[in-house]
Amino acid sequence: MGWLLGGPGPVLGRHQEGVDAMATTSRANAIMQYSFLSVFANDRTIDARELAMLEKLALEDGTVDDPERAMLSRIFARVTAESVAGDVWDEICRFEAKYQIP
Repeated sequence: MGWLLGGPGPVLGRHQEGVDAMATTSRANAIMQYSFLSVFANDRTIDARELAMLEKLALEDGTVDDPERAMLSRIFARVTAESVAGDVWDEICRFEAKYQIP
């Protein structure tokens, strides 16, 4: 029963260690969660405040790593120049270019 509560367990313990390791090296999960809970949940688009938060999450450790790039690419692909404000689109394009987001 201890493994259900986060105690050591043969499978969960190893899995949890991997999750903790990823959490310290990449914010990709936090970016994904934020996009589902805040960005697309209310209006299916990105506003300036939401974009600033996505950027803040990605740059929390000073760099944008590959998992973060992949997640941001998937998020940004859900909007177009017509579905967001002009300044938001310009910032998405700038951020993609600066941090090599495909």
